[in-house]
Amino acid sequence: MKSNFYLNAFNNFTSDYFRLIPSKYVTFGVTPPKKINSQIDGYAKQYGVTFDEMKLTLDNKISEFISDGEFGTRKGVSTLEKCLDSGSIKNQFETGTTSGAKDPSLRADVELDLFDIDADSPYSDRPIYGMVFPSLDDPNFNQYAKSGPGAFYGRGSDLSDKCIILFNKDAVFDNTSYTIGDSLVFSVLIYSGACVEASPVSNPEFCGSFNGLVSPSKFSDMNDINNASLSDMFSKGTRYLELQVHGSDAHQMNSTNIKEVIFYAEPSKSLQKKLKKANIPWKVI
Repeated sequence: MKSNFYLNAFNNFTSDYFRLIPSKYVTFGVTPPKKINSQIDGYAKQYGVTFDEMKLTLDNKISEFISDGEFGTRKGVSTLEKCLDSGSIKNQFETGTTSGAKDPSLRADVELDLFDIDADSPYSDRPIYGMVFPSLDDPNFNQYAKSGPGAFYGRGSDLSDKCIILFNKDAVFDNTSYTIGDSLVFSVLIYSGACVEASPVSNPEFCGSFNGLVSPSKFSDMNDINNASLSDMFSKGTRYLELQVHGSDAHQMNSTNIKEVIFYAEPSKSLQKKLKKANIPWKVI
């Protein structure tokens, strides 16, 4: 029940808040490079380094996280079963449902802004949303999966009702983009200091972030930033390294696209059979 309470509160907050804030604080359109550079400069001044030094450090960290991490999406177990039955992972335009903020109009505006997706684009080609997780070999993977950022996503009131679908990176790489932070939450709140822009994972770099990605309260010096892990830099709420997987081919629920499904409790026998039929491995953590 607690999980649903917070999810409903988040859903209501985002849907209402974006409509209530004065229009002068809301913008759609590509984030000006000047604004992103200003953010980098602000981070640099906090640490007493040059703009170029800070940009290189941030570029390298994003590149490292994308290169080393797992690509995945959080789903409810019941949703996973529907994906297997239909043969593909659906987005909210196709299903009319979401475990995040349900506002298709706003989502369409953001997708036009960030990804240049026209209003008449086929629903099936619109992205499904996920995030970068630590590598499965990383000792932090289990904790990040269970209680890291975005852990509230996925239908169900308990952790046992949820799962993570991990993608085969090679299969979806050319169809995947990322934002540093939740693309819906941070793309419109420009007054907060956020300036989130999207970039393909094939071109990993710092492309604007939520305010406070790095700060002296999180990392005491540049050495701390250079040594930071994914879970150090992205640790709560909607502050994760978000992924957007584009195109219906990349959404197919098959062994080509899907690497593994992570459960928090053993799935039902019928679900195990469906996974076996699709030749998709799974495990419980």
